[in-house]
Amino acid sequence: RGIANEILLKVIKKLETIGSKRKDLIIALGPAISEKNYQVDLNVAESIFKSLFTKKENSFFKVQEKIEKMISLGIINYDSQPNKYLLDLRASAAKQLYQSGLKESQISISNLCTYSNQLLFNSWRRDKAKNRQWSMIATSF
Repeated sequence: RGIANEILLKVIKKLETIGSKRKDLIIALGPAISEKNYQVDLNVAESIFKSLFTKKENSFFKVQEKIEKMISLGIINYDSQPNKYLLDLRASAAKQLYQSGLKESQISISNLCTYSNQLLFNSWRRDKAKNRQWSMIATSF
């Protein structure tokens, strides 16, 4: 939901309203569920597409073309189950950040999977328990 609701872009805009400059931001994307463990349906895949592409692209492309475009960018992949996809949250977040003008050198992405690493992380998909993980956005001024 965070990617689909463009939470990263909203935070960047908020930071800019208090004096941060986009060119000076350093973003660290922490552990997240990995693509191989994050199965989503078509509605979720389409909401991710909508958050990553312009309104024109959203209305121009047919559903299958949207899927193929996201596959070509490494954002989703086909799942073995029909009408299911594997979503790469990290790739989706990075695409949003790059589109907002950030450079690759400004972004660090953890490859730790919250689903596979039970000793370190909570995972709703794995445990069906409402435990929390903390994320933080900070500025130095």
